[in-house]
Amino acid sequence: MASLHKNHGPNWYASFYCADGSRKFKSTGTPDKRLANQIALQWEAAEQQGRAQRLTMKRCRDMLSQIYASVHGEELPSDETGLFLLQWLERKSSELTESSVSAYKQTVDQFLEFIGSKKDRPLDAITKAIVTDWRDSLLKRVSPATARKQVVILRAAFNDAIREGRARENPALNVKVKKSQGQKRMPFTSEQITSLLAVADQEWQGMILTTCCTGVRLGDVASLDWENVNLEAMEIRFAATKTGQDMKIPIADQLHECLCKLPSFDTGGPVFPEANATYRRAGTSSLSNQFRQIMHKAKLAKEPTHQKTGGGRDAKRTVNKLSFHSLRHCFVSNLKMSGAGDSVAKELAGHSSDAVSRVYTHGDPETLRVAVNKLPKLTFPKENKA
Repeated sequence: MASLHKNHGPNWYASFYCADGSRKFKSTGTPDKRLANQIALQWEAAEQQGRAQRLTMKRCRDMLSQIYASVHGEELPSDETGLFLLQWLERKSSELTESSVSAYKQTVDQFLEFIGSKKDRPLDAITKAIVTDWRDSLLKRVSPATARKQVVILRAAFNDAIREGRARENPALNVKVKKSQGQKRMPFTSEQITSLLAVADQEWQGMILTTCCTGVRLGDVASLDWENVNLEAMEIRFAATKTGQDMKIPIADQLHECLCKLPSFDTGGPVFPEANATYRRAGTSSLSNQFRQIMHKAKLAKEPTHQKTGGGRDAKRTVNKLSFHSLRHCFVSNLKMSGAGDSVAKELAGHSSDAVSRVYTHGDPETLRVAVNKLPKLTFPKENKA
C-alpha cells in the first residue's frame, strides 16, 4: 500500500512498490496531502498493472489523465495526432480569414487521410519520413507552391504542439519542397478581355473590370464591401488578404461607371453578393472554377471535365497559363506601359518587393518608353452600354 512521507521541503513523498518488487520513494511535487495521496495511488496502480503485464498505452494515459485532472481541474489534452490536429484546426479558425480556414482544413483532412490509422498514435509517432512521403504524394497532384504551403501549415501545427508540451520534435521541420519554375501566368490581351466581358454576367463583368483597373486579387474582389468603396473620393480601401497590407487604390472613371450600375449599389453590403457568398463558403477555388467556365465560353480555355485522363485521382493537375490572376498581370503591365514608374506600380499592386513586381511585368522596353496617361479602356458588350 502506498504511503506518504515528509522529507526536506514542503512537498509530500510517496513510497510504493515497483513492478520489479523494489520499493520506490518519489516526490509527488505537491504540498497538498489529499492530492499527493491520489498521485501516489495512481503510481502504485500503474506499477501493479505493469507487474501483471497489463499496462497498455491506453491504461497509462487514463491514469495520467486522472492525475492531471486532480492537479489542474480539467482533462488532460489529447496528444493523439488526429484529435490534436482537429482541435488545433478549431482553435486556429478563430484567428484566420475564411479562405485561410479552408486551406488549413484541406491540409489537415488530406494529411489525416494519408496517415490512416496512424492518426490514433501519439504526435511523436509521426516521423519525418511520414511527412516526406505525404509531401511526395502531394507533388503528384498539386503544384510545388501548393505542396509547400500545405507542408508549412502542418509544420505550424507541430510547432504549436511542441509549445504546448504535447510533442518533442517537429517532423515537418526540415521537409522541403523545391521551387519550380513551372508555367508562368500570362496576361490577357485587350481582345481576350473583351471576349470575357461578352460572355460574363453583370457581377462577373464588374469583378473582371475591378481587377483590370485595380489589380485586386480574386479573394479580395469577392470580399469587397461597399464600406470599402468611396465613390466620392474615387478610391477603394481594404486590407489585402494575402499580405495584410492596407491598400488605397484610385477608382478609374470606367470602373466608377460600372460600380454605379451594380444592383448591390442600392442595397449596400457586399459589392458582389453571389461571389462573396461563394468565397465565404468555399474560398477562391469555386470562384476560379466559375471563371474557367467563363474562359471556356470565351473560347480561351478547354471545357472543364470530370472524366478520367488516365492518371486518376493522383494525377497532377495541369496549370493553365491564363486565369483570373492574369487580369492582375494585365493591370501591372498596362500601368507600367502607360508611363507609371516601378514604385507607383509596386504601391498600387501591393507587391512586397521589386523582384515580385518585375515578375508581373510583361511589356517590352520599347513599349514601356511610350508612356500614356491612363490605362486602356475596356470594351463592354453593346447591350450593357448606357
